[in-house]
Amino acid sequence: MWRRALAPLLSLLLLAPAAQAQDATQELLNQISHDVESLSVNTPIWIAQHVPASMPTSAIGAAPDHTDGPGIAIGVILPRLGLFNQFNEVGKGTPFLGFEDELPGNMLWPQFGVTASLRLGLGLEASVNIEGIPNMALGGDTATVEVGNFNAAGHLRWRLTPAVGPLPGLVVGVGACYSTGTMKFGISGQAGYTIPLQVDNGQGGFVETDVSGTYSFLGGPEMAWEMTQIAPELRLVWSAGPVKPFVGLAVGITEGTVQGGANVTTRIEVDDIEVEGVTLDEGQTYNNTRTNLFSTAPARFTVRPHVGVDFDLGALSIAAQLDVAFLNSDKLSTEVDTSGLSDFDPDQEGGMFGDAQQDSQASAALVGSLAMRVVF
Repeated sequence: MWRRALAPLLSLLLLAPAAQAQDATQELLNQISHDVESLSVNTPIWIAQHVPASMPTSAIGAAPDHTDGPGIAIGVILPRLGLFNQFNEVGKGTPFLGFEDELPGNMLWPQFGVTASLRLGLGLEASVNIEGIPNMALGGDTATVEVGNFNAAGHLRWRLTPAVGPLPGLVVGVGACYSTGTMKFGISGQAGYTIPLQVDNGQGGFVETDVSGTYSFLGGPEMAWEMTQIAPELRLVWSAGPVKPFVGLAVGITEGTVQGGANVTTRIEVDDIEVEGVTLDEGQTYNNTRTNLFSTAPARFTVRPHVGVDFDLGALSIAAQLDVAFLNSDKLSTEVDTSGLSDFDPDQEGGMFGDAQQDSQASAALVGSLAMRVVF
């Protein structure tokens, strides 16, 4: 793939061998930097369009009954598991390094945590969740991805009516969550290259030769985010003895910032340039280090219909829930600052940046959770 991507480098001017080799290697440096910068722009956009779906703004399980007196419950979340699609689109606009082929189409997003709730009587409940992702790594031939995340959420809900026979009880609530995290890419590669070169033979003609050598690169794109989400919720709860199924709908409003940046170090070695066994130019080494930065806002609105069931076994409660999250990101402003990107082309076709500037973006995610609580 990388050898095919060198084709744009082959249309070189008829220069002295050293100058022509330097032009070729500079173009190689620019292409590597462009692709890594594209990754540093695409990834924050992807995070903004998916990660708000995993923020735990819904309380665990069915709400307490009106007949339940004051009490507490503590437990663990094992886990809250998100399934986010389109992760390979992070690699869009990287024709030289081909990240779109390196990255998986779907990403699992497992969050583990603890939960505690306080029953206040008359169907009122206040609760908190603390959740996070331990360092999770995904690997490829060229890129590895490491993710870490922390969420702190609080909830308040009230059962307005009890469940009577086939009629469900009505529960209203509101949740708020703060989320922070990082996503780091480890990117490296090494390969050989060969570029055709025409050298003046001094007799009014040219001799064909090659510029050849090896290149290597090491990049560390790193994304970070801080988000807050507030989500009112409506839930219907049935009761069949210890089994309490429920359905609900939550609407989240999210604010915050997602940032991306990278340091890219590239090393290109050029072998001796020879024509018919005669060395015209000695080998050289070119090194380059560049830094870039980009930021965007998370998807503003998240709509989460969900279904679940709570098994009330007396002192032990087991709750499972499945959310289908629909997210909408505002159209990216045409005035977004890209001055920190030295080689990124904001006008390139087929990239996530250009798509986000043309229109608002919709995405979807599945989020399932399983929790066990001890009730006192």
